Amino acid sequence: DPIAQYKVEEAIGVCEDFQKAWMPSLYMGMIPQMFGYPEGFNKTDEGKAKIKAMREEFTATSIPKYAAYFVRLLKDGQFIAGPKPTIADCTLLPLLRGFQKGHIDHVPTTVWDAYPEITAYIARMMALPAVAAWYAPK
Repeated sequence: DPIAQYKVEEAIGVCEDFQKAWMPSLYMGMIPQMFGYPEGFNKTDEGKAKIKAMREEFTATSIPKYAAYFVRLLKDGQFIAGPKPTIADCTLLPLLRGFQKGHIDHVPTTVWDAYPEITAYIARMMALPAVAAWYAPK
């Protein structure tokens, strides 16, 4: 079905765009020299302030932008590309959950709480037996 394939590829594309939007904020905290800053800049007070500002800006602007895209895609069904899970869901779920784990400085773990469609989607995905087994403590 070409329409179903298009929906999956569109959803994966939005996931990739979201990840690309996040990367500067992530890598500034890990490899600041990628952005023309000296090695170790991320450990300085100025570097820490820059990382904080970038991540707060991402949370304030990019999260709502991409949340709107994800919510729009979820309107077609229970999953990101329709009524049943696809590879697009396997792409999106880890991205969303990563922001809830509490390991990203200056991004609240509640970042998706303002989007009930997204939190319900995460719960639906986590309730799938294969997904639950994958994420179960080992």
